Amino acid sequence: MKANFKTKLLLSTAAAVVLIPVGNAVNVSWTGSGATDDWNDTANWNQTYAPGGNGTIDNAIFSGAGDNNTPTASFNYTVASDFNFRNEATLTLQSGVTISNIRNGRLGGNANNGGGHIIQTGGTLSGTTILVASSPTASTRSTHTMSGGAVTLTGQYDVNTLGDVILTGSSASVSAGSIDFSGASTLTFNFASSGIGSFSAPGAFNAAATSTMTINVGDYTPILGESFTLVDAGTLTGFDAANITVNGFGTAGIDYSLTQDLGSNGNIVLSVIPEPSAAALLGLGLSGLLLRRRRMI
Repeated sequence: MKANFKTKLLLSTAAAVVLIPVGNAVNVSWTGSGATDDWNDTANWNQTYAPGGNGTIDNAIFSGAGDNNTPTASFNYTVASDFNFRNEATLTLQSGVTISNIRNGRLGGNANNGGGHIIQTGGTLSGTTILVASSPTASTRSTHTMSGGAVTLTGQYDVNTLGDVILTGSSASVSAGSIDFSGASTLTFNFASSGIGSFSAPGAFNAAATSTMTINVGDYTPILGESFTLVDAGTLTGFDAANITVNGFGTAGIDYSLTQDLGSNGNIVLSVIPEPSAAALLGLGLSGLLLRRRRMI
């Protein structure tokens, strides 16, 4: 079902592709030679220290499909540093685990590299910037899938043309100074029985005209009168109406409205409402009730 959405204020602002500088970083590659996936274990790296632990700005490199990493303990870069998952390498972050003091986190690589992936069921990624799909010429797409946990950034959360972000359930959230979806990037919200997660940006939330948003009701039971703020931003450049799809409404007399408030104090809100036919029947019922009351007076 394509979204029947309303825009309260029109604003033409192009969403820019933001390239995050990663220069001056020393590559520290994951070997996985330690006993666990603990980033603090120096045996897991090709250097004699963990990234950020030698007084230098480092780039933690996970460069192959075999580098499917599930950290077993929280990790804090002593010196704010980077990470890069590429060639189908995957970071799985679970509850209770935090990776903090991130300078630049990147998924994917250049034309010679495949995409990278984060599967976040809990835990926290915190720091300055994260870029999903660092190059528009990578050989495969990059994904950030969240069913729990949080991303908290002071800088930017950017999703490039080969990037896909999926939020499932109400316990997943992304908060950043600014958020950009550019090119053919995609954003998917999957309701769970508990509801849905959200994005927040005190700066700007920008979506390119070619980026898409999909909302799936899933196993959630809509309740009339409920509303969900999917995006809360200082300023909003929203998604093109033709690129918004909402699936799962239209049963049991329940529909939705999707409102994008563009410009300052912008947000994207999904509200649960009666279907037009159900609303008309409700209106007729109320009219009959009022008529009966009048006759009884």
